[in-house]
Amino acid sequence: MNTTAYALDAATAAAALSRDDMLVDLVCFKWLMADLGCWVDVPRMRRDGAYASECAARGLLARSDVLRQRSRDLLALLHGGLPQPAQAGQARA
Repeated sequence: MNTTAYALDAATAAAALSRDDMLVDLVCFKWLMADLGCWVDVPRMRRDGAYASECAARGLLARSDVLRQRSRDLLALLHGGLPQPAQAGQARA
């Protein structure tokens, strides 16, 4: 996987992911990825923006609409944007 496209300012990414309100979202993301057979280290995601981006990029390849949306939201947060709203009829896990 090419992680060059996901190069982040480490301090900014760590600050975004270490917020208390992000923990539930990251744990949800972890279990969605686990359903695909991918192991995600949440503590590492909270301190390593490049790792978090790599995990989110992997989630974009999933068949699950919910996981793809969560991955887009995570990438948007990591890159300083706002999460994209779910499309009509698409539930958030």
